[in-house]
Amino acid sequence: MNEYTQQALEKVKEDPKVTNRCCSIIRSKTVEVLEGFINRYDEFAQAVVQGGTMKEMFEKVCKYIGSRTGVSDFEVYQAAVEFFFAGAKIEFHMTIDLCGSVRENKTERTSLDLSFDDLFG
Repeated sequence: MNEYTQQALEKVKEDPKVTNRCCSIIRSKTVEVLEGFINRYDEFAQAVVQGGTMKEMFEKVCKYIGSRTGVSDFEVYQAAVEFFFAGAKIEFHMTIDLCGSVRENKTERTSLDLSFDDLFG
């Protein structure tokens, strides 16, 4: 773990002191996702350390959410990442196990791969 990674992890765990409902709803999952990106990408960790505050990030993301009639978790995470690293894009991969609830051998899987774009294309 490099110096930026540790500093970035500490930064995203800070209480942003934002009391609006939006922030309280998205805070924990957004922090969890940011921590995952920080642990995987040194450049992103550095951008978080050198970027704005968590309060500023949540205010910007909540402003983005407030301007829409609906928003997905993916869009929230994308807005948070772009706050710290302009131009960065998140790739999302999702699978569906069509027989998962009835299969006796839970290790055997038959799944259908879908991209996020397929769902909203």
